[in-house]
Amino acid sequence: MAIEYTFTRVNPLCLCDENDDLTTQKVEVSMKATDTTSHGTVLESYANGEVVLTGSACVAPDALDLDTLCNDLATANDWKAMLASGIADQKAAAHEWTGHLEGPAVT
Repeated sequence: MAIEYTFTRVNPLCLCDENDDLTTQKVEVSMKATDTTSHGTVLESYANGEVVLTGSACVAPDALDLDTLCNDLATANDWKAMLASGIADQKAAAHEWTGHLEGPAVT
């Protein structure tokens, strides 16, 4: 199966001005990569980062261009390659089998 990437956390951090208008100062972002092996084992890898905003980019959370902010962060930090490497490392490591074996009799 192909690796699937999703943004799992997009958390704007805001300040209020004297008129109680919210302005976003920073956005915390997490991305998850998921792959399922041919045996049904689900593998996951995560990346975390933040986008610091200044000047006119400091807008209310609902005015943020999250598509651009999140994808630019992921691209700048090469998250897809990093997460794919994490999945590959997990595939190469021994993991617990999810089947069932009957233990032998003690002799």
